[in-house]
Amino acid sequence: ENYKSKDELLAAVADVDAVIIRSDIVDQAVVDAASKLKIVVRAGAGYDNVDLKAASAAGIMVVNSPLSATNSVVELALAHLLSQARKITQADRGLRDGKWLKNECVGHELAGKNLGFIGFGRIGQGLGRVAKALGMNIHVYDPFLPQAVIDQFGATRHASVPDVFRA
Repeated sequence: ENYKSKDELLAAVADVDAVIIRSDIVDQAVVDAASKLKIVVRAGAGYDNVDLKAASAAGIMVVNSPLSATNSVVELALAHLLSQARKITQADRGLRDGKWLKNECVGHELAGKNLGFIGFGRIGQGLGRVAKALGMNIHVYDPFLPQAVIDQFGATRHASVPDVFRA
């Protein structure tokens, strides 16, 4: 549950051993209010909404689940790519206004187009697989990724971020 107020969250953690959060903020006030708390589980990647120093000082373990949203994010990114390429949002808005924008909303295919990635981790690779299946050309800047991973995608490695944008 995402609490509507800080007071609701503070009351909810007062007598619990564990909490699972997505976007709620676990800060010093929450740590102070949760005298029995032993673990905070972040349902998603990252810890931006958890005060790790406060939790650590109180002996509270903090873990996340970085793989939990990977496929959802890949699908959302694909939906945005398709929506942009096919002008779906503009066509929808036109129809809602009673206009048939057939000529104004001519889109383009993604096949043969370039898709650049700044960093090519789990989400990037997931989207890269789908984009490759659609016939897109994959361009990557990721100085930490082994060449073998980039080669699996038939991708082009770039030496800098600006080089990706020139592709």
